[in-house]
Amino acid sequence: IRMEESYLVIDSKVSLDNWKNWSNEKKDKKLQEDHLKKHIKSITDHIQKLSTKKYSQILNTKVFPTTIMFIPFEACYLTAVQHDPNLGEKAYNKNIILAGPGNLMAIIKIVETIKSKQKQIESVDEIVKSATKIYEKYGTLKGFLKKLVTSYRTHGVNLENVIKSGWGGKDSLEKQLTDLKEKKYLPAKNIEKTLPEEDK
Repeated sequence: IRMEESYLVIDSKVSLDNWKNWSNEKKDKKLQEDHLKKHIKSITDHIQKLSTKKYSQILNTKVFPTTIMFIPFEACYLTAVQHDPNLGEKAYNKNIILAGPGNLMAIIKIVETIKSKQKQIESVDEIVKSATKIYEKYGTLKGFLKKLVTSYRTHGVNLENVIKSGWGGKDSLEKQLTDLKEKKYLPAKNIEKTLPEEDK
């Protein structure tokens, strides 16, 4: 059965011959008991066989991890589970679910619900992953900006000190040179003047 992007495998190939023999045997109780044991063994063997099948490889597609083993006659199914109450658990431990006509649709509905919940969980996981990436990238960006601001401030202070020392301060090198020029100790060539805002 197709369920969105994957398939649910339902197998119905279990042999019913031993159950028919058990059902038809009315006289010999011992023989009837032997047929019943063979019926249960047939189901047990088929469970083991199904558990080794790699349906994802056989069908070359995604499949639900649990296989449904469908026994098409309700009486056949009930006879087996009544005489071996642990049969369902044995199957479940091998990723097999036993089903008869009376509970097959209910099991399929349960699987559909599980698939739906799984898809919702996967969607939430994708949102969390995306949010985590955005958060981490923001943290990295903020770190770079902090370094840039710190670097700018450091260079800004250093540049301001250079300006003050060179020509922006009261005792700047340019002020001293201008004083010497005015006293005729230096050549007549003028130093280019700066605007007030350039001295900050």
